Amino acid sequence: MLDDQRDGGKDWHFDCLLEQLLSNLLKFRIQRGFRTPVWGRQIELLKMKIADLLDEDRWLNVRLMHKFSKIYHYARLQSMIETGFNDSAFPVTCPWRVQDIIRVDLFQI
Repeated sequence: MLDDQRDGGKDWHFDCLLEQLLSNLLKFRIQRGFRTPVWGRQIELLKMKIADLLDEDRWLNVRLMHKFSKIYHYARLQSMIETGFNDSAFPVTCPWRVQDIIRVDLFQI
């Protein structure tokens, strides 16, 4: 299988970046009073890193579509841990389309 021949480190790194991005976007969405330009730049940087990886490796586009729901679930849980908010504060399913999440021009402060 093709997946068995992949560089697991790159896949893991991609998953971690996507989880960080989604968690930041979720917190950004509900913590309006804490929004800062630094936070916006962090989101922009994560998007750029993800976009670069997707440009370098087309398999990651397939991985993104295949694992997106699972990674969103992890990001949601991480956001609950970091904010102390209960699960009702965060949508069960991702409120954004995959293609919008990686657009650098969205979610800016």
